[in-house]
Amino acid sequence: MRRQHENEQQTEKALDRNMALLFFWGGLLCFLLIFLGCASPPAANNLVQAEAPEMSPRAEAAFFYLKFRDFLQKDQPQSAGQALAKALERDPSPELYLEQATLYWRLEQYSKVEAALLAGLEKFPANRSLTLTLSRMYQDRGQKQKALEILNQYIADHPRDTTGLRHLARLYLDMKEYRKAKAVIKNIPEADWTADEHYLLAQVYSALDKRELTIAHLKEATSLKPTFVKAWAELGYQHELARDYVAAEKAYTRLLELDASNKEIYLRLIELNLKLNNPEKGFKLVQKGPAEQDFLLRALALFLQNEFTDQALRFFEVFDEKILKSPQGKFYKALTLSKGGKDLDQALQLLDEIEPGQKMYAQVLSLKSRLFWERGDLQQAVATAGQGQELFPDQERFWLLQSEILKSQGRPEQALAVLRQAQKRFENSLRVHFQAGVLEYELGQRQKALELMERVLEIDPGHAPAMNFIGYTLVETGQDMQRAFELISEALDKDPNNGYYLDSLAWYYYQQEDFEKAWEVISSALAAAAKDPVIWEHYAEIARKLGKTDEARQGYRKALELGAENKKQLEQKLLGM
Repeated sequence: MRRQHENEQQTEKALDRNMALLFFWGGLLCFLLIFLGCASPPAANNLVQAEAPEMSPRAEAAFFYLKFRDFLQKDQPQSAGQALAKALERDPSPELYLEQATLYWRLEQYSKVEAALLAGLEKFPANRSLTLTLSRMYQDRGQKQKALEILNQYIADHPRDTTGLRHLARLYLDMKEYRKAKAVIKNIPEADWTADEHYLLAQVYSALDKRELTIAHLKEATSLKPTFVKAWAELGYQHELARDYVAAEKAYTRLLELDASNKEIYLRLIELNLKLNNPEKGFKLVQKGPAEQDFLLRALALFLQNEFTDQALRFFEVFDEKILKSPQGKFYKALTLSKGGKDLDQALQLLDEIEPGQKMYAQVLSLKSRLFWERGDLQQAVATAGQGQELFPDQERFWLLQSEILKSQGRPEQALAVLRQAQKRFENSLRVHFQAGVLEYELGQRQKALELMERVLEIDPGHAPAMNFIGYTLVETGQDMQRAFELISEALDKDPNNGYYLDSLAWYYYQQEDFEKAWEVISSALAAAAKDPVIWEHYAEIARKLGKTDEARQGYRKALELGAENKKQLEQKLLGM
């Protein structure tokens, strides 16, 4: 049985090589056709000169096969095809038909690929390599039903052919017939399972969202075949999905041992170490990785995204020359220097060195505007955002940014005017309508704010912040309390730990005079958003209703400490207690 299995594995490897040839030649086609278009056409008497002296048919076939290889080497596919046809006339074999199919695939003559394989099967019925190659060809050309018919017929005649069953399982996987794929694999005696069977079952269980079984079979696959690169990669990914970053790191580390030059694996390992709050190990991996500009920039981006600013600065100590050769590198250094206000002047100087024609120039202007804003140069910040509006009229970010800056200057009417211009330009922008709604509300235009939030929900019915905004506003005004409850509850379904949504629900219960429920929910809201003065004020109001005087005083004081807008009102409440 073991010997039979080894033979089947060898046959499948040969089959994979045949299909690899098909893809290889297909990939070279464009290059070869361009080359042949410029080259002189082969002499018409090439094959005449190639006629063999009298010899046995098998010897003649070998001679023409050698000519076929020679013509291929010289990039003369037409002459190669003629030579191969002569070899087939003299001594046909499954291997020669496979060579012919490969040649036609290279020339993108797919009907001839099919014809060659069918002709081979006519002479050599049920030949495994020809049958499975034909099935694979149909599958790769999107003719999956034809592929399935051929495989089913073959399996009916060879029910214990492990290679055929494996191909059938792969086809069912490709067709998203996961349970059928599983059933086919289970038809292979478990004693004969190899790493391939476990890998196929892992793919089935992954598609069926059964992660534990997926991981178990991937572990079996890598145990049976320690060099199984695809299985190690999938194992690492599945561990990531399960948020088991330690196990994922082990899998990717093993993968890196198998392919030490693969920068994508280095990047995955770096990101995992950052998720594990181990930036030092992540930086050591950067130093071990390929010293290429693209790799360094992508690694640097990971450190910035994960807020490891100190380690990001080390990139410029160690790799400064390589990184700063690119505009992207200058942008990243400016971004790194700007975080925490380390050196805003140098950051702005680096941004000035980036030419307007660069792809990232919109990001450059956005960052410049924010840096001017942070430095206190509000006029320049507004002007830079305006420059972004002129150069990139299709990017809403510059209207939103300019509005934010104007609002921070205590000019909410002008901020709203900018957003109203943006609303005309970006009719379906969720961010523009939402931010305009917030400003309308703050300026006392409650009904207009509600209309804008309803517009947001028209564009995106699942927009949780708009749901919460409408729900909370309805609670405040005592309108349509049932809808208010439904909207707030739906927002919480999407984001159960959002402190602001919890506060809205607590305030709904308060307005319904269900103070015990309100107290329970407001405590959860504070745990999630303890720096919001409005939530502390609500906490105080609910505590007061329940006779919790000490908690009420604490709530009012915290609201005042955090800069509550209704300062005098809260102070009076404190004095009255």
